[in-house]
Amino acid sequence: MSEQFWDLYARWYDSIAVLEPYIQLHKRVIKSLGELPAHTRILDAGCGTGNLLFKMIERFPQAEITGVDRSGAMLRRAKRKLSELRAREGVGYQAVLFELDLNQDLPGWEDASFDAIVSVNVLYALEDPEAFLKECNRLLAPGGQLILANPWRAEQSRVWRTHFNDLLFFGSLQKWVQTSLRLPSFGAALATNVLITRAAKERAFHFLQSEELYALAERVGLCPQTLDSDAYAGTCCFLAAGT
Repeated sequence: MSEQFWDLYARWYDSIAVLEPYIQLHKRVIKSLGELPAHTRILDAGCGTGNLLFKMIERFPQAEITGVDRSGAMLRRAKRKLSELRAREGVGYQAVLFELDLNQDLPGWEDASFDAIVSVNVLYALEDPEAFLKECNRLLAPGGQLILANPWRAEQSRVWRTHFNDLLFFGSLQKWVQTSLRLPSFGAALATNVLITRAAKERAFHFLQSEELYALAERVGLCPQTLDSDAYAGTCCFLAAGT
């Protein structure tokens, strides 16, 4: 998919932030990072509009967090949110955002520049997943960790079905309101997901099975610690790896 596709997706991407599988995936990333010391250096590789990045800011307010994404439209939304957060809370969070293409090497950072790298639903859309993971291994400090989620099953309907089942049986009034307000943009998000699913079935994207992702991580020198395929309503592999 071209950069224009992701810029278009940015217009309604935040609508999916209320989906329960999306929320649970981000919670799992935060939990997997564990207890981090102050000034831990974190890279959000493919931060999109910043939804996960802001959860990390909330959980690790003393961390030095860097977000990068290739989509200028996504980054503009993330930067606006960051400005609003700083104005609202009067706090100068140590977070910076850059527009960078993760299909390229990242020479702006020296080896061992980060203590943790997170990358959620990004690897599949890159031209060369192995090259990206090599860069992650280079950028991680000794003892650093990579937290990654990547689709393995092209069935986005599972995500929506899980959300609405949860809403039906366990949904609070707030969740009902949040979902109702986003119904108009859900249609556009669903259409976008149909295009992504079609591209995955045509092998234009790298939807990797768990054993493929494990082998890839090992091949670049990472040490997989946790790997399963039940993330994001059972559509994504979740990998935690160390250096």
